[in-house]
Amino acid sequence: MTEREEILRGIGYWLAKVQIRVFNLLNTYMEENNLTQKQAAEKLNVVT
Repeated sequence: MTEREEILRGIGYWLAKVQIRVFNLLNTYMEENNLTQKQAAEKLNVVT
């Protein structure tokens, strides 16, 4: 198995991929709706 294949089988790779995707989606939503981080957190019921 190559190093690349080993990386792709690791949970860390997929976890990072999902985290980046969620960040990008949230960032796009905030930009499209002209929201600050605090406003986005309030909409998501996240305690800041």
